[in-house]
Amino acid sequence: MKHSGLVGSRLTAAALLSSVAIIQSSAASAQDKPANSKPAAISESESEPATIIVTARKKSERLVDTPISITAFTGEDLKKSGVTKLNDLAVRTPGLQYGNFGDEKLSPTSLRGIVADAGSAGADPAVGIYVDEVFIGQGAGASIDYFDLDRVEVLRGPQGTLFGRNTIGGVINISTVAPTRDFDAQFEGGVGNYGLIQAQGAIGGPLVGETVLGRLSFFGNRRNGVDHNVVLDRDVNSQKSWSARGELLFNISERFSATSPASSSIGWI
Repeated sequence: MKHSGLVGSRLTAAALLSSVAIIQSSAASAQDKPANSKPAAISESESEPATIIVTARKKSERLVDTPISITAFTGEDLKKSGVTKLNDLAVRTPGLQYGNFGDEKLSPTSLRGIVADAGSAGADPAVGIYVDEVFIGQGAGASIDYFDLDRVEVLRGPQGTLFGRNTIGGVINISTVAPTRDFDAQFEGGVGNYGLIQAQGAIGGPLVGETVLGRLSFFGNRRNGVDHNVVLDRDVNSQKSWSARGELLFNISERFSATSPASSSIGWI
């Protein structure tokens, strides 16, 4: 018993000496640090996410301040994700589904499971699609190319108060890049498997001083067929489409301005 007590006393003394050594080491480290040293500053990009401005309630406000179930994408987000069609957007948006059938007028769009089984290009949809606050509808009109966009907002739930009929399931609100007072030109291209070739570009700036501004953009997409028809002995389900969009902005006064957009697209299989 005495031998055990002696061993315990030695262990206790060793532990105390180790604690004192650790405290002295910590104090020495603290003394080595300059008195006026401060923690490294956190940059704004690391501390706060980028602010996204939306117009879901017909006014510009931050996404975090909008009391609506909404998913928003900036134009840069769409480019990085390779979103060029509605079916690409549906893959990245919770609750959004797109039929993407061969017959576009039979390709319904649904939000939260609410869908209008149209069966006709003139039937009322359950999800309204707006481009710069202009109603596009569903079916063949919904299959537009996504290019030169400022943002895309997907609003879930009935939106009839602000957007009118045909929005019981929700709204896909698309905003294009508006003309600016500064000259801007850009071009992008890409290639992929199955002979995929994509190209898009835009040019814009002042036309008549700062009174009349303009912007012109285009998008082209071509891809070989991904399936082979053994009966016809040829590849099918290919893609070929071209789209162009132009917009004029008239700054009539400091409080009043008017826009004149125009767009055209053609696609075939």
